[in-house]
Amino acid sequence: MNSNWRAPSSPNDPFAGVLLVLIRGLLLWVLIPLGTIAWLFTLPWSKCDPGNFLGWLDNNQIAVLQRYVLRIGFPRPGYAWVHLRDVRTVTHRIRFGDWA
Repeated sequence: MNSNWRAPSSPNDPFAGVLLVLIRGLLLWVLIPLGTIAWLFTLPWSKCDPGNFLGWLDNNQIAVLQRYVLRIGFPRPGYAWVHLRDVRTVTHRIRFGDWA
């Protein structure tokens, strides 16, 4: 678990939680293929495995969705930004059921 992770607050509106799951699922269909290609180009200097890199992308994607797109529904976002220099320490992983 990341040291900057905070327990998420429940959304004010359950609809915001459903929207988060739906939007994230759709974006993962784009994020995983493009993220894999980006990982191949950054491999020489990042020296991280694809799980760390894709987890970093997904973690920051959730942070963007909670902080900007669905800001009204999440008064206190649960995911904090993870800087690129910390990509090797990311433990967040994308599971198969997340993008179904």
